Amino acid sequence: MDQLSALDQAAREFSTRVEAMDDSQWNAPTICTGWNVQTLVDHVVGGSRMATALVAGATAEEAVAVLGARSSGEPVETMRTAFAGQAASFTEPGVMTATVHHPTLDMTGEQLLGFRTLDLALHAWDLARSLGFEEQLDAELVQQMWDFIQPIAPVIGSLGIFGDGPSGNVPDTAALQTRLIDLVGRRP
Repeated sequence: MDQLSALDQAAREFSTRVEAMDDSQWNAPTICTGWNVQTLVDHVVGGSRMATALVAGATAEEAVAVLGARSSGEPVETMRTAFAGQAASFTEPGVMTATVHHPTLDMTGEQLLGFRTLDLALHAWDLARSLGFEEQLDAELVQQMWDFIQPIAPVIGSLGIFGDGPSGNVPDTAALQTRLIDLVGRRP
């Protein structure tokens, strides 16, 4: 699976779960401390919009403003529009090698693409766990995310964006998705 296909699959994983919700679930709590479903979806949509802005040359400050902007309109359609814009932005010539000024640190477009894919897929899992939906993610996508996150695996718990990092309770023989979910601070 190439990186753009992985982003598309991660977006499908998230979208499928959002589209399966009924109206009463938007205010349901999630496993993400302090977030309900609406907050989680807003975070993912904001991250997608931020990535689109970064790829287009936004500064870190401009990206933060985009991330914090409230969505208006029907939430499912807003999500679809944000995902489509994000996917299109990563197909622009030169984007993979360009430097983007993410609020956390400067990185290449290719690295941003990897983090966006990871974010979409992990939050799809969060949503599934929170609402009792199917938690299993696409196996190729899980492998791609596992490979992507390995360079920072030894320090992931100290970064402040992946919770406490791995629990230390998941054996190397566990399913790859279980190991990935645990590595990024969730408890499968």
